[in-house]
Amino acid sequence: MDYNVVWPLRLVGGLDVGALVGAVNEVVARHEVLRTRFVAVDGEPVQVIGGVGVVDVPLVDLSGLGVGVRAGEVARWVREAGLRPFDVAVGPLVRWVLLRVSEGEHVLLVSAHHIVFDGWSGSVLLRELSVLYGAFVRGEGSPLPVLPVQFADFAVWERQWLSGGVLEGQLEFWRGYLADAPAVLDLPSDLPRSVGRGGGGDRERFEFPVGLSVGLGELCRGEGATVFMGLLAGLDVVLGRYAGVEDVVVGTFVANRGAPELEDLIGFFVNTVVVRGDLSGRPSFRGLLGRVRSGVLDVFGHQDVPFDRVVEELHPVRRAGSMPFVQVALVVQNTPAEVGLLGGDVVVESLPTETRTAAFDL
Repeated sequence: MDYNVVWPLRLVGGLDVGALVGAVNEVVARHEVLRTRFVAVDGEPVQVIGGVGVVDVPLVDLSGLGVGVRAGEVARWVREAGLRPFDVAVGPLVRWVLLRVSEGEHVLLVSAHHIVFDGWSGSVLLRELSVLYGAFVRGEGSPLPVLPVQFADFAVWERQWLSGGVLEGQLEFWRGYLADAPAVLDLPSDLPRSVGRGGGGDRERFEFPVGLSVGLGELCRGEGATVFMGLLAGLDVVLGRYAGVEDVVVGTFVANRGAPELEDLIGFFVNTVVVRGDLSGRPSFRGLLGRVRSGVLDVFGHQDVPFDRVVEELHPVRRAGSMPFVQVALVVQNTPAEVGLLGGDVVVESLPTETRTAAFDL
């Protein structure tokens, strides 16, 4: 399956389409990774950066459709964007479509291959579009400073820094931490696991009662833990019970943007790390939370090695259709919802996506 990132932005207000298209072009010109494709040279992937050109932002007018039909059409565009594959060797790896729902409502549909875009990148993109759009509406030039580094600079620096003793020290931690870890978490299912997987999936939305959320926060603070650690401990209990195991491995993701120069860059910096949950000895929940807290701190202290390098080093038993070590991932998104102003008078909000794909079992 393709790891597509789909991000529909609802724009409400008197939109200047020309200024928005200009802002998109300026963002793509600023960030080399948005003009990048990846080709194989002697079996190794190589980043090829394209020149600055005109970015195609087609305008699809849905305003002539019935009011009840427009929402369905927007949903269809979003859904198909999540399923439409990218060719990383040919590019482009980012697509832009502007849907006109009505005179005062548009949807900017951004879809990208995950290899050039992560969650942090969305905030950078929205911030820059807002600043540029406002400037272009006023007839001004770009007020954004030149970026001091690009994604390729980070890739070169990381390869040089993460070598020798630094690399060996981090790999030594992972060799010990995952030495006897189960490579696969077998969850019970209603049907036998297929040999391969096609990437099909769905989302299940539910809400915790406010009292439970508040109580969890208080418990975690009392134990010197974060809410993420508390949720991970609870998830470990559930997974361990259903899978019938005492050693539960769950993946999570780190931003991997420790240097200030990386905070304003678009690109895929995220790294996958794995945390083991030790349920042996039937610990109390507070006892388990202490174990999880210790494990999370250890793991986050050794988060710099790319996950694929860890897998390459450990040679776990591989099974078709399953990522090694990580079949279940937990992410806590505690940042505010993306709602703001584009250029001061156009309200922007992220629309929920209903893509039917999944990278993991859960």
